[in-house]
Amino acid sequence: METETNNSGVFKLRPIPSPITHFSFTASQISLRTIAAATSIAAACLMFNSRQSKVLFGTNLDARYTYSPAFKFFTMMNVVACAFSVLSLLPVFILGLKYSNSVNYFFLFLHDLMMVILLTGGTGAATAYAQTDFC
Repeated sequence: METETNNSGVFKLRPIPSPITHFSFTASQISLRTIAAATSIAAACLMFNSRQSKVLFGTNLDARYTYSPAFKFFTMMNVVACAFSVLSLLPVFILGLKYSNSVNYFFLFLHDLMMVILLTGGTGAATAYAQTDFC
């Protein structure tokens, strides 16, 4: 285990990761963020193209996602999550070029946490609307 020194003269033990571990970590970050972006845009495309028609007593009834604010919110949160997942690939590529400080990865964690909170809110709104106000 190699050690690094800081400016105060105190030795700080921190393992330096091997190149294979660093490469696999970066590759997993890139692949998971790409999968997240793909699934988010797939869900948004499904909601954009969703349409249901039913004939009831001779009247054609039409249902779309735009008729519900909860479904609009769900769709927009998926678009936002896709955009931010694609934008978060840039810092991952930059951090993957060199060994970086773990604080930078913490900011990526906070970014991912905010995306999960937004998607959970959108999913909860759509589910609550579907459970209480469907006809």
